Amino acid sequence: MNANIAANGAFTLNQADVQGVSGFDSGNPNLKEERANTLTIGAIITPRSIDFLKNFNFTVDYSRTRIKAPLSARRGLGGLNLQYRGNYIGRSFLDDQFVLGLTDSAGNPVKARDRRASVGAKYYSDLQASFDVGDHFEFYAGVDNLFDTSPPPIISGLPGNVTGTETDAGTYDAIGRRFYSGIRLKF
Repeated sequence: MNANIAANGAFTLNQADVQGVSGFDSGNPNLKEERANTLTIGAIITPRSIDFLKNFNFTVDYSRTRIKAPLSARRGLGGLNLQYRGNYIGRSFLDDQFVLGLTDSAGNPVKARDRRASVGAKYYSDLQASFDVGDHFEFYAGVDNLFDTSPPPIISGLPGNVTGTETDAGTYDAIGRRFYSGIRLKF
């Protein structure tokens, strides 16, 4: 940090900092997936027929989430535990204000929620096996992104791509399939 301040006169992010892809992030391994029903309703009112309000936009959004009982995909047999995690990320669309003014190769306007201005759904699978040895040791091994699912391309400069990885590395797996193993000592 001191070298960064000495080189730049203040703390600033360099190109490597901005484009970096973080390593393995993990949370509570005992936390299981949950199911939820969600409802999102939105409306945008643009009174174009009233001349002095033609550039006015009024937006209203409502969102409700009801979490159901958690689901578990963890199975145990003796000291052996197997765990499968799945992560589904649904289709998403570019912001309608960003799409406004874009045209396709034939000169036709690209409209909000146009499939050509969207990112397809992705599903990631992780698998882990662990083995308890007594009360104090656990051996584990696993693979993240089991099927090596590629992230969708999101070109630099588009909303959602701020990492320089040509995708949204905060949402999608930009690293690919990876293996790990280790030993946990329980106190």
